[in-house]
Amino acid sequence: MFLSVYRTFVKIVETGSLAATARELHLSPSAVSKQLAALEQRLGATLIQRSTRSIQVTAVGQQFYRRCLEIIESSNTAESEVRDWVGEQGGTVRITLPQALATAEFSQLLQSFRRAQPNISLDIRVSNAPYNLIDNNLDVAFRAGNLKDSRLVAIELFRSQVIMCASADYLRERGAPQTPEDLHRHTLLVPSQHYLPAPLNGPGEYSSDNHILCDDLGMLIELTKQGAGLGLLLEHFAQEQIERGALLTVQSPLAHQARPFNMIYLSRDYMPRRVLLFLEHIKGHYGKSPL
Repeated sequence: MFLSVYRTFVKIVETGSLAATARELHLSPSAVSKQLAALEQRLGATLIQRSTRSIQVTAVGQQFYRRCLEIIESSNTAESEVRDWVGEQGGTVRITLPQALATAEFSQLLQSFRRAQPNISLDIRVSNAPYNLIDNNLDVAFRAGNLKDSRLVAIELFRSQVIMCASADYLRERGAPQTPEDLHRHTLLVPSQHYLPAPLNGPGEYSSDNHILCDDLGMLIELTKQGAGLGLLLEHFAQEQIERGALLTVQSPLAHQARPFNMIYLSRDYMPRRVLLFLEHIKGHYGKSPL
């Protein structure tokens, strides 16, 4: 009983909103408010200051939030230990990956894991949303970009250079940019910040409003192929279309850094065997050292 209330409180702190918490937990706003009020009454302390427009976590609320995270993690660990004990090497590994990684190559990698560990099931969530592993009961996430949460461990699987591409028809009609200023004449197809923070920071701190932003790299590749603009793409995912001749690379007048693509999991004392086996399989495929 208390654990579900703690999860609600954690979600309130992380979303900064009772209404958002209600939506994510599929509860009514009044139910969330009642849970919080009952928790504060039981503790005899104000955890969150509420107003009509905002909420503010008190000092004791911040301390209680940190303790709740520890309790929830401890509960998850205890449940994992029991499931491992009962199921030996069986169970389910729950993973999330972006649309860009939902390729035939990666599907074959997942299938090779299933052949090696037929007693372990996979629950795969394909989404570009950066799901919270704890809140969504996920074991492993695959994400592009740098890690910000200290509770997580990231293993870099590979790096992908950001390249500029276009269709042959687009370049015949519009030409290739030579300087950052030339980009004002072009539409740029830009990955959202989920993949590419500040993608247009280059020489002269160029910026423009003439962009199409998208959080799906596959869609950006298709838009680039159709001549919608100059695509800022991750080379690893665009390479097949370049080799087919559907995309041409363009010398970019902007400076771009290679982006890491990581496998992410929770930092914890106890690692369920099913998760450890999955991590080792993926690491072995990419030539990384064992855990």
